[in-house]
Amino acid sequence: LGQQRVRLQPVGGRVARYFAYRGWDFADAAVAAGDQVDPATVGRLTRLGLDHFLGGEVDRVEFIYTRFLTTARRALETETVVPVALAEPDPAGAPYLCEPDAARVLAALLPRHVETRVLAILTSSFAAEHSARMLAMGNATRNADEVMTELTLKANKVRQAVITKELLEIVGGAEGLA
Repeated sequence: LGQQRVRLQPVGGRVARYFAYRGWDFADAAVAAGDQVDPATVGRLTRLGLDHFLGGEVDRVEFIYTRFLTTARRALETETVVPVALAEPDPAGAPYLCEPDAARVLAALLPRHVETRVLAILTSSFAAEHSARMLAMGNATRNADEVMTELTLKANKVRQAVITKELLEIVGGAEGLA
């Protein structure tokens, strides 16, 4: 098998630092992700991917991301954005006459398709990240509640022991006077 070269385009500072620390080289600067899906980020990733693909620098553009499944479930996904897998035409079907020609239609639709896929990928990734944060915060809240309950019980036991000791001292002192 031939060896493939990989061109990495990290999205987000944490991902960029992770791969930079491991010696990966980026042709383009890391794309900032921010806290929400930003149209400028979608546009920049779309342009970068299409420019590298249409310029012949890469054979395909793939995204590796965390896909949102449910609030409690996420999955690591790899999705090829370009080239687009096209269905084979039906050999029994009639040939289509395409106006304008297919190349012009593809040139108009491909950027929109890639932009839509990039938007869907980023949205799913952000949803997965936010659901993971929500679960972590929920777990932290439950753990803090448990710790507070335990500490309250311990404080009550200590207070009760102090009161009991004082009562015993009072009773012992009263018996000594009697």
